Amino acid sequence: MAPDPLTLAHAFETWAFIAFGDHGPARLYGFTGWDVEQRRPLGLGDPHKIVSRAVPPAGLVALGYTVMGWCAPLPADGSAPACRPSLHPARRRMRTAVLVTGEGDLTSVVRYFDNGEIAVLRGGVGALPELLGALWARRPDRMRC
Repeated sequence: MAPDPLTLAHAFETWAFIAFGDHGPARLYGFTGWDVEQRRPLGLGDPHKIVSRAVPPAGLVALGYTVMGWCAPLPADGSAPACRPSLHPARRRMRTAVLVTGEGDLTSVVRYFDNGEIAVLRGGVGALPELLGALWARRPDRMRC
């Protein structure tokens, strides 16, 4: 199968949705090929801990990470939110599946459970994307220039 991070990210999110629904802890996988069935578990549990403690094996083409969470609208004036997304009256339950490939490229697929909407995001900002990028860079067989 030809390398296609977007296709694998979609397949990974769909697999996680079917396997775990709208519950369960964060999960980290290593992919040895470009098919969702070519995954191996690398961690399960606290989102930050599994990413910061994992040691990726050699031979991976991608890392996959999936986690449940809440999102909520940001204040229109750009100020800091008044509460956590899980406490916001307009909160939405969602699952994020993130794939890290190549030189640390991130592709995220987000499923919103209230209406089934799926959003695809390229790149990532924040603590978890940074941890995933650092984890991907720690793999033993990464390309060196």
